[in-house]
Amino acid sequence: GLQVGDLVSVRFTDGTNSEQGVLSSTVTGIPWLAFPQFLTLSQVSLPPKPEDVVLTRDSLSNNRTLSWTVTSGGNYSIYRRSIEDISFSGQQRNLYIRIAENLTSGSYTDVNTNPGETYAYIIYNISNTGVYSLHSSEVSEEVVVAPEHDLTISYIARIPRIDYVWNSQNPAVEGWPAIGQQVQWKAVVKNWFPENKDSVKYYWLEDNSIVDSGFVNIAAGDTAWVYLDWVWTFDRHEIIFLLDPENKIKEGEEENNSLLIYSDAISVGLYVEQSMYNYFYNFQRKLKAHSNCWEDWAQRHVKIWNEMLTDAVYPESPDGVIDRVRLDKITVVPDGALPLAGGSYPTNMPNLADRTVDLQWGFPSTLLGGSFYSNHTAVSMTNPFYFEGSLFHELGHARYLLDGYGFNVHDDGSGTTVAITLIGQNIVGTPYMPLSGDVVHSNLYKGLMGGDYTIVDRYSAAAYNLIAGHRAILGNYNSPGNIGVFINDLPAQNIFQLKDKSGNLLSNAQVHIYQAKGKSGIWYGKYYDDEPDLAFSTDGDGKVNLGRCPFDDDGTVEHDYGKANGVIILKIIKGDWVGFGFVEVTQFNLQYWSGNTAIANYELEINMINVTDVEDDTQPTGYRLEQNYPNPFNPETKIKFSIPNRSNVKLSLYNLIGEEIKVLVDKELNGGVYEVEVRLNEQDADLASGIYFYTLRASEFQQTRKMVLLK
Repeated sequence: GLQVGDLVSVRFTDGTNSEQGVLSSTVTGIPWLAFPQFLTLSQVSLPPKPEDVVLTRDSLSNNRTLSWTVTSGGNYSIYRRSIEDISFSGQQRNLYIRIAENLTSGSYTDVNTNPGETYAYIIYNISNTGVYSLHSSEVSEEVVVAPEHDLTISYIARIPRIDYVWNSQNPAVEGWPAIGQQVQWKAVVKNWFPENKDSVKYYWLEDNSIVDSGFVNIAAGDTAWVYLDWVWTFDRHEIIFLLDPENKIKEGEEENNSLLIYSDAISVGLYVEQSMYNYFYNFQRKLKAHSNCWEDWAQRHVKIWNEMLTDAVYPESPDGVIDRVRLDKITVVPDGALPLAGGSYPTNMPNLADRTVDLQWGFPSTLLGGSFYSNHTAVSMTNPFYFEGSLFHELGHARYLLDGYGFNVHDDGSGTTVAITLIGQNIVGTPYMPLSGDVVHSNLYKGLMGGDYTIVDRYSAAAYNLIAGHRAILGNYNSPGNIGVFINDLPAQNIFQLKDKSGNLLSNAQVHIYQAKGKSGIWYGKYYDDEPDLAFSTDGDGKVNLGRCPFDDDGTVEHDYGKANGVIILKIIKGDWVGFGFVEVTQFNLQYWSGNTAIANYELEINMINVTDVEDDTQPTGYRLEQNYPNPFNPETKIKFSIPNRSNVKLSLYNLIGEEIKVLVDKELNGGVYEVEVRLNEQDADLASGIYFYTLRASEFQQTRKMVLLK
């Protein structure tokens, strides 16, 4: 209601230090924006805020009377808000209007009220010099209900549900409704009150426009269904269901009465055993995250997943991941019932007979036996009771994605994975192939399938988009028959230009390739023996053509239990200089998906080291612990140490009072030079800035150095 010429004032009060100030400005035009940069508060004598405020209502006249304790001097102003005053989105507006001022007694009767509304009041004490007190505590007629008494929208299903077509050759069409077909959206609403809730208003919105409205009756402790007729199209539309949009029913949680779905989303079905379902209803509200039950927890995940898909913007996915997900069903079953219909696992395969959804997962009551869901208060992306990040990772497998961390190359320095030698010793842990913990190569694309469950990584995003809009074809569980089929999308020719760390071309150099053999009994098992499998030479421009598939002689890349050959090791020899590097099949895949199916070009920098220098350095003659670098650090630093022979080594991090707070290395290592990367993760978030110590123990040797964390 602002008009040009109106005076707008904002009062700021610091109750702790008894300071107050006012910003004022005149409306110069509509729309009007004003943001003064500075306000100096003045020391004032704040009058005491009104205490002992009581609100009563006359049942005949509906007049409201306020009373409070009066202090000497000054006068009182009363402000009122209507609890029924809400925004279109269903939020209380909390707009207070002054209804009385210059009162000197401790009582006031409000005669200008509406019988059908409820109100809340606050009172200010104003001194004779115009200084305002802090306002009184609010007195309200708002009905307070138990937190567990609630209405919630469980999910929105599409009717009819249609089975995906096994081994479909056209999954972008088969398994979907036909264009122009009449379908329905079915909102499933739950009443957690001990009494019936009748004539509950609802709205259906399509792309933010109301397309239907009405009233629904929901029996106590039961569910009801509300339908929206719709004509099927593959175009994406946002469908929103609003329950009790005017907040006529007072609930324990008001912010779970709106649910948005995407009309073309792929569907998810969750199966949950009864004790698990009850557990979430009993404790989910303790998070104070606007969730009150299993359904709210599940819908929070869908919302976050869709945000992750939207945000996965990379060169190969400039619009993010195209697909969206929609929770199509929640099925509660008795304890011990999962898996249904022949599934092998209660989690991965809760119901093999259900082909109506594209993704499924189960939650057996046995998961309550440990501490996985025991944190009821932390609103954290690492707390599964708030957000179970691994769930979307596992459903990524059901969507055919691969484990990105399966491209890691692990070795403890004993040559159990990398048996390549140089100048008479294994290269792992030497400057040629430094160790970071027990990893000599970490997968290139961290994220949903590579370890960080809060983002969709570049590789997974591109793979997702290969099947955008497709129904499942060889299973909607983890793992389907087509998991990772994309890994053999390889350009016909793959040309690498090799450079050293200074950017100099490695022309006319020898290139030896070591392929990964399998290692039985280990997920993504790899073993690199000491004999190169392929040999090439770079040309005058430092380029070498590795052909289509340098990963295996049979031209097939595998990524499974017992064998993962999607990472090759390159050994570059130029005169007395030698270097090693890693190449992942993921790099080939991304080039192929970018359209470079015939020829793909890459650049690879290699840390070239003079063999004669390393001969003097790689086999230490004694123990040594180096100063970490960088120092001070946040959140990463590196620690280098040397041991002359095979020893039991422990490297630990301590605080100022000598408490061990992190073990960095604790294993038997060959003699050599090692470098450990220290990275503070979310579990270390409570470490304060300051001084810490790290200690190396090996045989009879012990040395401690100081490091500084700066946040």
